[in-house]
Amino acid sequence: MVANQRAIEPIVGENTHCPSRFAPSHSDNMISRFGSTSSAGAWNSLLQKSLTIAPHDAYISIRRSDMASKAARAAVPVVHAGLQTFSGEGDRHRLTGTAVKAVLRLISAWGGSNAEGATLLGVSESTWDRMKSGKWDGVLSQDQMTRASALIGVFKGLHLLFADDMADRWPRLVNRGPIFDRRAPIHAMMEGGIPRMLETRQYIDALRGGL
Repeated sequence: MVANQRAIEPIVGENTHCPSRFAPSHSDNMISRFGSTSSAGAWNSLLQKSLTIAPHDAYISIRRSDMASKAARAAVPVVHAGLQTFSGEGDRHRLTGTAVKAVLRLISAWGGSNAEGATLLGVSESTWDRMKSGKWDGVLSQDQMTRASALIGVFKGLHLLFADDMADRWPRLVNRGPIFDRRAPIHAMMEGGIPRMLETRQYIDALRGGL
């Protein structure tokens, strides 16, 4: 870039720091310096070429640098801080009690049946009954913890979106949203499993964000 700039500077004119004999306004001096009008014509042609090529070379240089930077960034893996996968048994053991209580409360708030609660959490109805009675002392699997997390996110998002009882009635109302296909969200989540639960959570977040 510096070399190209120096090549262009002599033709900029009187506002530059270059010697005046190189300014376009002193064409007579230029012709005299190069011997003839034809030589001056060749000089002007060379200048025009420099004006065309120099910016292009600079553009190519910047583009190559930009592409290299993008490639370097792409090669670095992106790690999301705080991303919870529930893969560790220790974490699941620590969180299971709180997760089960939260899911029991939200299913009750939604007016869900034992069968609906069991299906959403991914457990048998007998296990759900033991959970409700406080006689279950197991540990949720990774799949079940993911379900619980999604359901809790839906519940929390609805209570941030609605200030009245609509927050708890919404899951059972027929919804025309694209991911529900004119079904109640709770039924869509039962049929669609984890993917639909996560989509429902994202859908509610989008409504809250005005998207």
